[in-house]
Amino acid sequence: MIYEIILAKEIILFTIHNKKRGGIIERMLKFNMDLLERKANIIKGIANPYRLAIIDTLKESGEEGKTVNELLNDVGGEQSNISRHLSIMRSADVLTAKKKGLHIFYTVKHENIFKIVELVDEVLHDLVTELSKLTKRASK
Repeated sequence: MIYEIILAKEIILFTIHNKKRGGIIERMLKFNMDLLERKANIIKGIANPYRLAIIDTLKESGEEGKTVNELLNDVGGEQSNISRHLSIMRSADVLTAKKKGLHIFYTVKHENIFKIVELVDEVLHDLVTELSKLTKRASK
């Protein structure tokens, strides 16, 4: 058998040449590489303690958002560090920035970002609960 993988922007075409049967079996794998790349970028855009803290702070701020200085007061750290994280989050389509007067206000672009963080919180809670039960069993 000869395996041939052709990568396209939108799909992966997987072709198997079967010499024994003399036929060609083609399957289109349902992976849109561009879409998977976008998903990975969103996850990267929130996968950092500072970025998660920014998201939590922005959740509390509502639709008005917060400036870099307000985020700095809430999250801590250096302004250059916060600005770098904000830039990464904007590039990942996690945040939007709107200029109002002299200030730029940052908001979470999609409400579902909050749901992603909440799901991770639930997973973490379940893991801690499970670990606590195992610890109690081991101490008996």
